[in-house]
Amino acid sequence: MKLSDYELIILEQLHSASRKEREPKDVINDCRDATTAMLQHFCLYDCGLKEDSKEFKKSWGYLTYDHSFFHGEYPNTKLTYKSSKKNIYIKIRYGIKKIKDARQGLAYKKKVSDKDGANLILLTLKEICKYYFHEIRNYQLKSIKNIPKQYHDSLESMLQTNERFEQIKKKRTQDSEEIIYETIIRQRPILYVLVLIDASSSMLWPFLKNQENATNPFSEDYKQAVKKVQETIKKSHIKALTALRGSRDCQQRNLKVCQYIFNHEIQPLNAPVILDKDKMDEVKILSPKNYYPDGMTALYDVIEQSTRLVSEKYIMPSKKNMEVDKLILVVITDGEDTYVNNTEKYIRGTDRKWKIQEAYSRHKKAKINKIRQIFKTLRGQENFGQKHLETALIIGLTNNQFPKETLEELQNELGFNESISIDQNDEQALRRAFSLFSSNALNT
Repeated sequence: MKLSDYELIILEQLHSASRKEREPKDVINDCRDATTAMLQHFCLYDCGLKEDSKEFKKSWGYLTYDHSFFHGEYPNTKLTYKSSKKNIYIKIRYGIKKIKDARQGLAYKKKVSDKDGANLILLTLKEICKYYFHEIRNYQLKSIKNIPKQYHDSLESMLQTNERFEQIKKKRTQDSEEIIYETIIRQRPILYVLVLIDASSSMLWPFLKNQENATNPFSEDYKQAVKKVQETIKKSHIKALTALRGSRDCQQRNLKVCQYIFNHEIQPLNAPVILDKDKMDEVKILSPKNYYPDGMTALYDVIEQSTRLVSEKYIMPSKKNMEVDKLILVVITDGEDTYVNNTEKYIRGTDRKWKIQEAYSRHKKAKINKIRQIFKTLRGQENFGQKHLETALIIGLTNNQFPKETLEELQNELGFNESISIDQNDEQALRRAFSLFSSNALNT
């Protein structure tokens, strides 16, 4: 394989423009000459024109401003259809715009020095050349026989044969496959696993040596409890995700995981993303960086917010593709809701405590109704809809303040399919909770 004379001119001009001693005006002219050579190459090798044709002689304006060249429509011209070149068209037009701006001492519609303008143009040309040699021509460095030594390094960087580019290319390929998979290839429904993990201060109780330190974050007992719960929950979480990675749905790239952490605040850990069997995904792992037990339990808020988002943004739109995507909801908590958003807002006066309780009851009832309505829609109980919610499981780390009976009441109140009670005082409670989360998703 050999480069054409015009492709060698591109390299020559790029090499010349990259020299440090070049004046800004000379850099801009080199960039223009390189772009012209690229366009002339298109005329000769892609359009079948001759060097004496008017299109070749005026290739700069003709090819970049005649949209038909890039869209396969050639009325009253000598051009013949080869292929769509919309991407290179956009890049070249963008580059020419920058060159014209720089020649006038402008860039991005702001006045800049000649040196700044020249540097902008040079960077633009490098990007265009990378796209041209690597994406359009798909050249391989080893197979090109007529590369002058002084241009070897420049071409090597354009073909991007380094290890970093291979990593980027692999990521881009995965992203492209994901888009193709979502829009064309996907034939099986997606299984969404939505897991909500309690991060309220009561998660520390089993790890405290003295319960009086539960409200003293400066005590050594409290600090050690935080450290222990973080270590335990990280190991348990990794093990649960590992189990999910071995499932058939994960192997076939039909499993998406969405995770939330909640106390009195709601923290999305990651949006629904494909769980990859080789861990090449964006599913976040619980760690001390993102998990710190503190505050109250906004249980109703997180259930309502997360299920609504997954339903409206991900599951319901799949109906347009005639797909019936499924959802598994798992909540891991150690107590009832102790915080419904906005219950204390605007409440003043001597009877403030009673008003807060009244407002809490009102908001709680409203939240429960909203949650049950979302569940009803996802179960296809409205307007003869299709069933999306496979199961809704609440795993309760029960204790004296949150007994099994209260957990069952919570299950019935919200409309969950099932509740499982685990004694929070058991050293293996968190491990068992995450194990149940993964096994429930696998067996559904």
